[in-house]
Amino acid sequence: MNNKKQIEIDSNVAKLLVDITHELRTPLIGVLGFTELLTKEVSDKLNDNQKEYLKSIESCGRFQLNIINNLIELLKCTFNHFKMNIEQVVMEDLIDSFISFAEHDLKLDRQKIIKDISPEVEFIHVDINKFKLIVVNLLSTFLKKEMKGELKFNAIKDEKDFILKITYSCIDCNEKMVDFDNLENSSEDSYITLSLTKKLVELHEGKINFSKNDCNCFCEIRIPGRD
Repeated sequence: MNNKKQIEIDSNVAKLLVDITHELRTPLIGVLGFTELLTKEVSDKLNDNQKEYLKSIESCGRFQLNIINNLIELLKCTFNHFKMNIEQVVMEDLIDSFISFAEHDLKLDRQKIIKDISPEVEFIHVDINKFKLIVVNLLSTFLKKEMKGELKFNAIKDEKDFILKITYSCIDCNEKMVDFDNLENSSEDSYITLSLTKKLVELHEGKINFSKNDCNCFCEIRIPGRD
């Protein structure tokens, strides 16, 4: 592909990103902000049904905003419109941030969230924001809010590779198997989220796998070590 054609493609992608942000994301953020304001300022004047309507608007709005954000990031990944910022991160701090998300955003019981970090996995080299997005997307896709089973984060080292294995109850999770090499059969929103997740793992030169047995579902993220 010649430089002129590449510049034209980059220009079109940049315009598309701006259009998506302006036409979809910006108004939605406004709606969510107004909903939050209503909830805080006039909550005592609303009846139970009206409060539920506001909760529904906020929940649906945040769901749609997440899809839009993932679509924008997927376009950036696909057309190389961002740079990786690899840095050394404390593994325990990283997992604690995932636990906080599971507890506060997914409303999971903190007593049923377990972390098991091998002593040899003190640090991992990742783009911290993009790696967090990988795990948050996985948790948001596969876990139902207020699930009853256990959620476990297990960090180990396999030769030079770092492995983060996320284990969760089959009873409370989405039981459908996920083939990251064939995402076309996923629902539209899951396709965007999982495609982005896979792309972000690949940008770390890593691999991601999903498996299950009768009792548990497993998601394994393998990231190569760096000297």
